[in-house]
Amino acid sequence: MLIGPGGWGDERDLSTSARNVTMTGFVDLRTRDALYRGAVASCYPSLFEGFGLPVLESMALGCPVVTSAGTSTAELAVGGAALTVDPLDVDAIAGALADVLDDADLRARLIDAGSARAGERTWERAAELAVAGYQEVLG
Repeated sequence: MLIGPGGWGDERDLSTSARNVTMTGFVDLRTRDALYRGAVASCYPSLFEGFGLPVLESMALGCPVVTSAGTSTAELAVGGAALTVDPLDVDAIAGALADVLDDADLRARLIDAGSARAGERTWERAAELAVAGYQEVLG
């Protein structure tokens, strides 16, 4: 399932190239959260990311994550909070997803570590860091 609107430059019609792919388009927050909670895994193989909020949302809602190595999302994966893969390596992505699907212990570890990691990344903490940065710059 691909959730959300297509991205920049994404004009592909997956209906003919991939079976069992549902493209939801935009979903409201309640639906989004239910989808994360009901998913076996969330895959976010971004090539460039400023932060990776969907990765953190997945973690906060108890959904194991497979995401990109070499982007800012990899920072969220530290401590075993997510599996990281080369976002251009389709076999690596498929393998990581298969590992999550096939290994209940791995899923449980990812859920626990992801939840802990998400707990460190709150809006309150972001505000504290922003204020501290401004105070340091302003003296």
